[in-house]
Amino acid sequence: MCVKDIGLPVIIVGEERVNGTIFWTELLEAAERASSTGIQNTVTQNDLCALPFSSGTTGLSKGVMLTHRNIIANLCSTLFSVGPDLIGKVTILGLIPYFHIYGLTGILCATVRNKGKVVVMGRYHQSGIFIFIYFLPFNFN
Repeated sequence: MCVKDIGLPVIIVGEERVNGTIFWTELLEAAERASSTGIQNTVTQNDLCALPFSSGTTGLSKGVMLTHRNIIANLCSTLFSVGPDLIGKVTILGLIPYFHIYGLTGILCATVRNKGKVVVMGRYHQSGIFIFIYFLPFNFN
């Protein structure tokens, strides 16, 4: 199944417009304009937010119940390292799998929250990492 088949937007970073896509900067501008006044549901910090499954190292795979408070704590552990002068300027290579909760929140969500960019490799290849590091402006702070 392709992203196009399920109707998800394709977000691009670059200068050339591709038909049917939106620019990363347009997404950020829309987020700035968005209002949260339309949301009527009350969500507490102890409500279930995510149910990732463990790898089953100690036996069967288990669902891990993470609350909003758990996710926010995870985000806070990474957000503090980006100072105001780096907001929107950080590019990272996302190597931790996104099915792992830290890959999803600590790498992907935290970077996007800081208006940064995450470069995702389809599959880990050592030579690919060297190419990414050589050609892309990664920050190693």
